[in-house]
Formats: sequence, C-alpha cells, structure tokens
Amino acid sequence: MEQRLEGIVLRYRAAILAGVAVVSVLAAIAYWDLRVENKIDSWFPESDPDYVQYREFRDLFQSEETLFVVLHAPDVFTRDVLGRIDRLTRSIETLPQVTRTLSLTNIENITGSTEAIFVDPLVPALDLDDRALAELRRRVLSDPFYPGMIVSSDGRTTVIVADIGEATAENNVAVVDAIDAAIARVAAPALEMHVAGWAAVNVVLDRLTQRDVRHGLPFTLAVLALCLGLAFRSLRVVLIINVAVLLATYWTMGAFAALGFRGTFLTVSALPGILLALALATGVHVVARFREEHARTPDLPLAVRHALRAIAAPVALTCTTTAIGFGSLVVADLAPVRHLGLFAALGMAFTCLISLTVVPIALVALPPRHLAAPNPWLERMLGKVADFDTRHHRAILAVSLVLALVSLAGMAQLRPQGSSLDYLPADSAPVEAMHFIEDHFGGASTFDVLVSGPPDVLKDPVAAQTVAAVQELLASYPETTASFAYTDLLRRMNQALHDGDPGSYRLPDTMRGIAQQLLLYETSGGTELPTLVDVSSYGTARVTARTTSFLALEESERLHDRIAERLTTLAPGSGPRLRLEISGDWALWLRLFLSLLGTMAKSLALAFAGVALMMILLMRSVWLGLIAMIPNTLPVLVAVGAMGWIGIQLDFATVMVAGIALGIAVDDTIHYLFRFRRELASGAGPTLAMRRTLTTVGKAMVTTSVVLFLGFGSMVTSSLPPHRTFAVIIALTMVIALASDLFLLPALLKLVRVAPPAQPEQGGGGILQGGMSP
Repeated sequence: MEQRLEGIVLRYRAAILAGVAVVSVLAAIAYWDLRVENKIDSWFPESDPDYVQYREFRDLFQSEETLFVVLHAPDVFTRDVLGRIDRLTRSIETLPQVTRTLSLTNIENITGSTEAIFVDPLVPALDLDDRALAELRRRVLSDPFYPGMIVSSDGRTTVIVADIGEATAENNVAVVDAIDAAIARVAAPALEMHVAGWAAVNVVLDRLTQRDVRHGLPFTLAVLALCLGLAFRSLRVVLIINVAVLLATYWTMGAFAALGFRGTFLTVSALPGILLALALATGVHVVARFREEHARTPDLPLAVRHALRAIAAPVALTCTTTAIGFGSLVVADLAPVRHLGLFAALGMAFTCLISLTVVPIALVALPPRHLAAPNPWLERMLGKVADFDTRHHRAILAVSLVLALVSLAGMAQLRPQGSSLDYLPADSAPVEAMHFIEDHFGGASTFDVLVSGPPDVLKDPVAAQTVAAVQELLASYPETTASFAYTDLLRRMNQALHDGDPGSYRLPDTMRGIAQQLLLYETSGGTELPTLVDVSSYGTARVTARTTSFLALEESERLHDRIAERLTTLAPGSGPRLRLEISGDWALWLRLFLSLLGTMAKSLALAFAGVALMMILLMRSVWLGLIAMIPNTLPVLVAVGAMGWIGIQLDFATVMVAGIALGIAVDDTIHYLFRFRRELASGAGPTLAMRRTLTTVGKAMVTTSVVLFLGFGSMVTSSLPPHRTFAVIIALTMVIALASDLFLLPALLKLVRVAPPAQPEQGGGGILQGGMSP
C-alpha cells in the first residue's frame, strides 16, 4: 500500500494540488456562510420526541423566547419612572421581532359591573397627580395578582416582558441591541436597568464564540508555529505544516457548513482549535521521519519516498484511532457534541489525506534549506529514560496501579453542572442581570406545566380547579415564584363582575359561568388568553412559574421529580380526564444536563472498544492488544479522576474529555510500537530495541506532545470558562500520556515477549506481520 501511495503522490502531484485548491476554495466559501446559533433548537435533532413536544408547546402558546427588562428605583410609582417605563415599553412594542410586550403601564386591568367587564391598561394616563399616584400604588400592591408578577411587593422593582416570536440568532441580536439603545435613551441616575433572559444569554454566547474564532484561532496558530520553529528551525517547514493544518481545518468546517449544520459555541469555537493541534502533531511526525531519512541520503525525492513508505501506516492508524475517540461522541444526547465528534473524526480523515499527500509534495517542491540537527541533549535524556525503565519497571507498574486506583475514586465523585450560565464569565452582563432579577423578582427562567384534556375541558370547573391546584403546588416550592394561568383571568373577571369585591376573587363554580367569562374577556379586547390557553379548542392550558436559573443540578432534578410526583395526585378522580405534565424548555435543559455523566461513560466505553480493536489488530493478539491499552487508559483515568477530586463539574465541553483523550493518547503508543517492532526486525534484542525506539521516535513523541500541550493550552484564552477548563484538562492529559508512553509502556513490554515480524521490514512494510506473546 505504501509503495503504491508514494508512487501516486509524487507522480500525480500537479493533479493532486489542483484538486486540493478546488476543494479548499469551495470549503472557504461554505465556511464563510456558517452561522452561530446557541438557542435550544441547536441542541436537539428535529426528530427527538421531547423536542417535538416542546416545539408544539411553543407554537401553541405563541412564544419562543422571552426577554425581561428589570427596572429598579426608590419608587416605581412616580410620574418620572412611569413615563420612562412607558417610553421603553412603546419602543419595544415597535420591534417587528417582538410579538408581545407586558409592563406596568400596559398590563391589563380588568374592571366591570354585574353585567360587563372592561379590559384597559393598568395606567391609562401618565399625568397623574400625587394623590392619584399614591392610590395607584396602594391598589396595585394590595392586588392579589400584580405583586410578584409585574412589580415587586415593595414597589421598588418592576419588569417589562418581551416575547420574541422567532428567536433566531439575527432576531435575538436585533431585539437585544434595540432594547439596549432604548434603555440608554430613558436612563436616569436613580433608575437601574438590566436585560435578563436566555435570548440575551445566547446573544452574548454567540458574540463570544465569534470573538474566539477571530482572535483565539490566530493565537493558537501563532503558538503552534513558534513551537514548530523551535523544533525544526526552518521557516519552510513551519509554512508547510501550517498550510496543511489550515487546509484540514477549513475542509472540515466547510463540510460542516455545506451540510447545513448549525454552529454553536462547541462546534464553531472548540472544533477548529482541536483540529489545529491534532493536524499539526500529525504533520510533525511526517516531517520528523523525513528528516531522519534525509540524514541518510541527500537525494530529496528518495528521502521523501522512504519517509512516506515508513510513515504512511502509523499515520493512518493514529488518525484512525483519534477519529475513533472523537467518533465515540456520537452516543451523546447533545446534538452539538455529536456534531463535534463526527466532524472531528472527518477532520482526522482530512488530516491523514493531507499529511500523506500535500506535505510530501511540498517537501519536494520547497525543500527545507536547513533542518535542525537532532537534539543531543534530548537523545541523551531519552536514553536515560530507557535505562530507568529497564531497571525499575516493577516500581513503575506499582506506581501506575496506585495512580489508577486513586483516579477511579475521583471519578466516583464526578457530577454534571446545573446551568448553561456557567458558560459565561461571572461578570458578564447577562449573568449579572440574571442575578439581579432573581434577587428582586425570583428568576428569569420559567417552569411550565401543561394541563390537557378533550375540547372545551377548560370550561369545566373541575379542570379550572385542577389548574389552580397546579398553581398552588408550584407556589409551595421556594425555588418557584409568580405562577400564572388562565385561572388568574377567571378570578379577576369574577371579582370585576362583583363590583370589585375582594371576597369574589375566586373561580366560577359552573361551566356556564366560566364559558361566559371567557367570552366576555375576548369580546372586551383582552389579549393574554392565547398565551395561556389553546383558544382553538380550550383543551390545553399552560401554568407558568418563574424559577431561579442558578439551581444546582441535584436541586433541579429533585424539584422536577417532586413536582412530577405531586402532579399525579392532582388529576381529578372523577369528571373530565386530564393529563398533567411538565413541559417547556426548562425540562429539556434539565434532560441535557442529566445526560452528561452517561454521555461520558458511553463515549469512553465506545472509544475504548474501537481503539482496543485497532490495537488488537496491530498486535495480532487480543491479550496483548488489551495490555497495550493500559498506557492509553491511565491518562484518561487520571484526567477524569482529577476532575472529580478537584470538583470540576461535567459540562458541554468537559464531557468530551474522556473519549477525545483516549483517541489522542494512543497515537504515540502506535508510533512507539511500530518503531519497536522495526528495531526487533533489524535484529536488536528487546532492551536495545526499546532504547533505540525511545532515542528515535521518542523525540517526535516529545515534540508532538509539546505541540499538543501548547495547542490545547492556547485555548485558555477562550472567552468561555468551560472551554478554558477543557483546554487545561486536555493539555495536562497530553503530558500524562507522554509520561505513560515513556515509562509505563516500556515497563509493560518488559513483561511480555514481543515477536519480530515474520519478514524483515523493508522501508516500513510488513509491520502487521508476526505477533507478540506473553
């Protein structure tokens, strides 16, 4: 295979480069149109049953995303503050993306007599005198409905609610920017204002993601180029490898965009950086082997042929095992994690193709004028490592066993995180706004319960009482506040029809009474009912409560389970048959976070199975293939165990650590084993073969590990905290993986007899021949 490959690459290099240029242009065009969108739709496939139910819920109640503008003043019931609230409300109402705006100045005020009701704005005029303002304040704060819903009980904080009909990334940006501009126009020294809600969070996430792409990737590339320059001291080598790296990255991201996938902070920000580091490490192995062959012969094309013949198989295998590590993420419940895994695996295929074609062609066309001589200090150090491994292999095995046991104990303490707000810096405006609305209003997240049954069931008093019972249930938990349902409208109308008698703030007790009130509300110009009830059938009602956005995952799960259990007891035993179920995006996000631990376990198991199969095929022995997995599994155990001991929670980024680390860690093991068996085939004994392996391919292993450490480590400049955590963990894992291959792998090889290939290797061929035995 290698001989055919080297002949094809060098013979048809012009055609290959032309094809590379065409694909690169197409990939760049597709990548240019890639859009970033971090809303919940990006995290689920369209066929997911829970997501389908959520879409139906969202369409039914005419709301996709909600923004909250929180205003805090010494007293919101003043002419000045009410005027500013009104101007801000009117500015938001004019935005084409906003379907509903609710504030203290336009919220419905239901009044009436025994025969009719009237639906008017709560503040019909702003030119109120001091006495009228005091009366307004007294009436609103003593009302059972408004406090907690639109104004705080102390009258110092109020909220403007804006529903975005279609919450695309473009619409969210347009609305948030317009609201920010409107806030600037009505700002006052004593008036504090914040924009809260997940639409605002997503806008900042999108912008930070784009910032990482603009600034983070060039920084990563610069760090890697510097590392290459120090290792090879050749500008041409740096240029050749960087071009290969960029081609693999652009091809991958171009394919992602061309196939219509949605970009998120994982796929758009993290994926390119990961590919840059991995592609560069692969290029280093190719150039390092070329340098070794070029030292033997001054004939440049011949050196490239020999290098390609020797390196093709290990590069193909290492790219395959890394792709398996990424591919293991296909079991994730989170769509962006699956997408990252699939396209990172595709990126490794591109990396393999480019490294075995473009890099050799470039080395012939632009031969390095000078390649740094092998580092004698590094060679001496690796020789001492080989001697240490030979003398102390049992101690190395014992230390590794203890480290594995400690790591397993740490893994048992690993927990998923509870909020995607952790993806933003703690001092970012959306996080501060979420804290502010929680401190003054109970939260900007919503907990929804659906009560559904046959058509017109909501006109039945039993159904109305069930909805009211759900409200009482939600209000009984400290984590939820300000529940709202169509029963609130019924109570307010019933009170209005009884001349405002506080004792009449209750539900009608007949089906006819409920039907009449609902009809009166619609004919009087009320607009809130479609956001609470399926008005086409009156078969489904929504009960919504505000809840905190900062609950720990265990608390969120406990809250969900307790409410779900209690809901089963609220369905009426007689009368209409009702179904009560938790719905909305809160439940969807909870499901995603709860899946993180299982995702890591499944991806690690899948990655281990795939990589182990590759090692078994390489070793031609199940037993020895599994033994060869030990030095690759230990770094993963240490990395994940350290997360548990330190208290790092699993999130959308760190959940990928195990599978990815295993796929990457095995690369150096494969290069080691290929060279080790080559040395055995040349007649060296096991001890000498280990020494020669470490002092030759070991240098490339150290270089690529440093490259990967710096490449992943450079992601600590990311604007997103979990990406920084992911970068640190993976970077440290590369160091542990190098130590494992330098110490643990040779120690394990001391325990087994490795048979050389059946035939002597000629330039890298026949590497899979022969076998190993205990």
